[in-house]
Amino acid sequence: MILAFLVWMISPWSYALEVEQWQSILNFGDRDEGNAAEQALVGWLMREAQRLGIDATRYDLVDFSRNVHSFGANVGYYFPGEREEEIVILIPQSHYDGSLLLGIALAQELAKHDSLRYTMRIFFLSGEESPHWLVASAKERALSYPIGTRNLLRLGIINNQSYLLYYQLKSPTNTYTIGAEQYLRSPYSVIAMMHQLYELFDRQIYLQQSNVVPRRFIRAYAHAVDEYLNQELATVLISGEDQDVVYSLEEAVGWANRRAQESREFYHQHLSEIESEWEINYVVFGKWILREKHYLTLLVFGLFLLLIAAAISRHQLRSQWVRFRRQGKSSLVLLPMTFIALFLASFITYYVNHQRGENAFWQYMPLMFVLYKVLWTLFLSALFGRVFEGVRRQGSSKFYTFSALIFGFVSLLLFAMINIIYALGWLWFLFMYTCYVMVKPLYLRLVFLFLAPVMIIFFASDFFNHAPPAIAQLFLFDSILGNIILLFIFAPIFMLIMSHFNHRKRLRLHRLPPYISFVIYIVAIIGLYGVLRYYHPYRQSEKEPLWLVASESGFGQRRQSTARIWSIQRLGDLKLINNTNQKELALVDIPNLVVDGIPIEPSGYDFTLNVEFEEILNRTASNITLGNLEQVEYLDLYIRSDRNFGVVSANVPMDIIDQQNVVIFLGKNPPSQIEIRLISNDPFRLQVRAVASYSLLDRVTLVRHNSYLAAAYAHITRERFRTVLEI
Repeated sequence: MILAFLVWMISPWSYALEVEQWQSILNFGDRDEGNAAEQALVGWLMREAQRLGIDATRYDLVDFSRNVHSFGANVGYYFPGEREEEIVILIPQSHYDGSLLLGIALAQELAKHDSLRYTMRIFFLSGEESPHWLVASAKERALSYPIGTRNLLRLGIINNQSYLLYYQLKSPTNTYTIGAEQYLRSPYSVIAMMHQLYELFDRQIYLQQSNVVPRRFIRAYAHAVDEYLNQELATVLISGEDQDVVYSLEEAVGWANRRAQESREFYHQHLSEIESEWEINYVVFGKWILREKHYLTLLVFGLFLLLIAAAISRHQLRSQWVRFRRQGKSSLVLLPMTFIALFLASFITYYVNHQRGENAFWQYMPLMFVLYKVLWTLFLSALFGRVFEGVRRQGSSKFYTFSALIFGFVSLLLFAMINIIYALGWLWFLFMYTCYVMVKPLYLRLVFLFLAPVMIIFFASDFFNHAPPAIAQLFLFDSILGNIILLFIFAPIFMLIMSHFNHRKRLRLHRLPPYISFVIYIVAIIGLYGVLRYYHPYRQSEKEPLWLVASESGFGQRRQSTARIWSIQRLGDLKLINNTNQKELALVDIPNLVVDGIPIEPSGYDFTLNVEFEEILNRTASNITLGNLEQVEYLDLYIRSDRNFGVVSANVPMDIIDQQNVVIFLGKNPPSQIEIRLISNDPFRLQVRAVASYSLLDRVTLVRHNSYLAAAYAHITRERFRTVLEI
């Protein structure tokens, strides 16, 4: 038996991940930041590194940041290579079993080889997911997340000439999405490397990098990857999940071992160089990438051809310029008219969004709201056009054609200064414009008229699908700046449309009934309004999420608990059931999206808060004890006094605001008991307030047609006012 064990320990197969090892990790339970299962995983990772002879380091996060900390710990594996350039694998410890499985298998695969071409690091990160937005002090806590990533960056142990791969796989999969959730753009070199890796081993990939989000406009990050990219570390997010496939333990472990072998083979045999060039202005079209040097060449060549065409047609351009100057007052009316239409359309679109009762409802269908604003802009522009019809008719078809050229060049220069990628859309517009001018048949002109804004629409749709909400709102609801930018987008297209439809008789538009365009606009606006007003963002096969927050306060048996429930749709009829005593509360025909202040049964959760005083050598000491915290998810503690005091001891880090105020935002899943000892030279009065956030998903049931309770939290407040006179 002992001999068999020794053979197993020294055999190469002992380096491969085995089913029993993965089963032991799953037996720890559901992993979450700082909980017992995650701490057990950290211990297992350190023991496994010792068994395989891996250089491993544990990085505790308890004393990491001011104001917010974590009870979790990062684990780093180091594999030295022949070259200083590094490949860094980033693995979240919790919630992503596919990533963890791959990270462990890769570590065991690398441990088999004494000689590696590139230095490799694998970091298992804790505290990567921000607190749920329903917990107490969620905004303050979110400022310090992702804690594991920020701790890693603070230590400065990652080589600047590295490729960082952040794996976020919920399950084993052969389909990968690259760059789906990040705002900042990954450099081309690391994207191309991942593209090469997955194509070499015949994996299905989807590139979801946004093409048009200017990096300098970003003020908030969407994902941990953005933190690395902000430090100019070449990082990319790889995510994926096979929802329709259920893997057995043997299949999952086999998948991980195969992917680990492929990765090691690629990094150390097929990867030629780790490039330091920071190229982020590439363009993604599906699976294809157009590099910056290629489209800049295309841009310069296209402008060169346009200049040649202008030189050949210089006499016509000169006469058109004279006409433009003579009839310029038409544009002086049309442009302000279009801006006013955009201005009014912004207010109307905002009102429709506000009618849904949730200011962020537009995020469920951004392109539909953009289309609604465009329809209102066109309708109001046509309406104003009737008012200023005398001035509008002074502009001939050639005048509007030349105006489209002028405004197209202005927009090209303006948007190229914002981001060079935008110039491609306007170069396409000018190319289609040239084709429009060169052909004579009106039906061909109509084709080029529809093709002209295609690339602009492509970039605009990409923008609204990937831009941060604050930037997208600028163009939807902002009345001044956003509409000025939109005016430069609208003006060339609007002028080209005016040029084409100025041929009323040749297009036989005079045969149509009067005001037919207004009827079409009104029907389209009413139809789209119905969609925006009553659209259900979830399919019939999907259940609609509901959210609940209960606020509970009191002392001893005297407790008061009220709930706030809301949804993205009118609530209607619903029933709230307390799972501990099966008591029900029925709400009938609620007309709003939110109902607040509903008296409900207490959650059944509780914790203790005790404040005691004692005198020591003519000084006053206070002991603050919190207990029964086993089920608390987050705990906020506020200590205030009327005299200066100092903290003698505490088993948790804290943020000392001044000598009379202390604030503690404990990390997720705090210890069962917290003890804090204070001391002051003078008799003092203490106000101690603790707010604990508990998950209620297993305590309450919310019944509503085709709905489910997405998240539910109880905020339980305990407060103590004590003075030294009470000793």
